[in-house]
Amino acid sequence: MDKFRSWLDFVRFTGSVDHRFRYVHTDKTREFLETLVKTSFKRYRVFDTKEVLWRAQLGCANRKRKLGEVVEDHEIVVEHQIPYPASRMKPLQHTAKEGRVNPKGIPALYLTTDIKTAIAEVRPWVGSYVSLGKFKLMRNLKVVDFSKEDNTSLGYYAEEPTSKHRTSIIWAQIGQIFSMLVSDDPSTACYAPTQIIAETFHQQGFDGLVYKSSLGPGLNVAFFSLDAADVVTRSLDQVESVSFCSKKVSSGRRGKPA
Repeated sequence: MDKFRSWLDFVRFTGSVDHRFRYVHTDKTREFLETLVKTSFKRYRVFDTKEVLWRAQLGCANRKRKLGEVVEDHEIVVEHQIPYPASRMKPLQHTAKEGRVNPKGIPALYLTTDIKTAIAEVRPWVGSYVSLGKFKLMRNLKVVDFSKEDNTSLGYYAEEPTSKHRTSIIWAQIGQIFSMLVSDDPSTACYAPTQIIAETFHQQGFDGLVYKSSLGPGLNVAFFSLDAADVVTRSLDQVESVSFCSKKVSSGRRGKPA
């Protein structure tokens, strides 16, 4: 298959891997993933070694320093905050937590295209210290780009769209679920669909994925290898303010009435 059968194919895919067959895929799930790979033509980008990417970690390290003074037979020692060491700015190889792109125990390197998004992604509060790492790529890396589709493709359709429009809708749906905030509900496998899609493209030889951030102005970039990039510099920031914006939510139906 090189075309999706319906604009609801992605909805059916998520329903299957969330609630029926996660590790042994049905024929329809395999067909959906094969079609997704075939329609990824021109939906990728290459990050070259000149790209600068960022990663933030909530918190900091402390360094003790002697002042050289003695008060009542005790040396005065003060602590000051410093950014985490370079080794702390990457996930640990064998103790990786579950993420949007990676299952537990299989780490991925999550970076962003700008500083504001990197800080926003760790969800700090006012007064929080944030260790910030600037990363350089070790080689040119090819990633699937789920940020390209316009969100105006999202909605409900009373009749089946054209094949081209159908493909745009499904890629927009996937981009939305990659960007969507996820609750820490232990009773659900929130990341199953995105992890399966990520592994599919990993097997196809891609180096990672890129998708929109729902918290910052930039893009999130997830590489399958921790060796894809290394820390160049580190700094320590303290959050001064956090702002929230909201909009009215309305539901509508696209296409002709049923």
